[in-house]
Amino acid sequence: MTTKTNISIWCAGFLLISLALIYGLIYPAFKGIKNAYAQILETKTATASLALQQAAMDDFKNKQEAYAPDLQKLEAAFVDPQNPVEFIKFLETLAADSGISADITIALPLKSEEARPNRVAFQVLAKGKFLDLLEFGEKLEHGQYLAGINQITLRQAGEDTAGKKIADGTVEATFLIEAIAK
Repeated sequence: MTTKTNISIWCAGFLLISLALIYGLIYPAFKGIKNAYAQILETKTATASLALQQAAMDDFKNKQEAYAPDLQKLEAAFVDPQNPVEFIKFLETLAADSGISADITIALPLKSEEARPNRVAFQVLAKGKFLDLLEFGEKLEHGQYLAGINQITLRQAGEDTAGKKIADGTVEATFLIEAIAK
């Protein structure tokens, strides 16, 4: 063999051994470094996110006294389903302010409404002038409670308690009112 062939064989062998070392040892090491860097970056990002959340929580705790009146107003907007006396008083006051007479009862939910356990239904049997009934409905929907009229039935009033025919434009209404419970 000639020296040139010998050198070529040694170069080819060295090249094969170098490639084997690169792919066998160096490439996995770089891949491990890349994966470790990705994990470090992910941990850093998660830490920064937690720090931002902690800062927001601390800020909220510092401003809690400022938020307290708004939170109390929000709490007062819900009806207590176990003791809805305050909401019934609210409805009675609205009826009196609107110039109508009203009988208020807790209504049983319709079958389609049974899937909504955070609601309380009330039935209001009201009698008064049509515009007064509309005023009652508007005041109710813009009132302090999260409540709305789910159904309304209107008809002209027939007779009063003495059996006399009423002809002064009095209207009887049945409101089905739904309020959001605590």
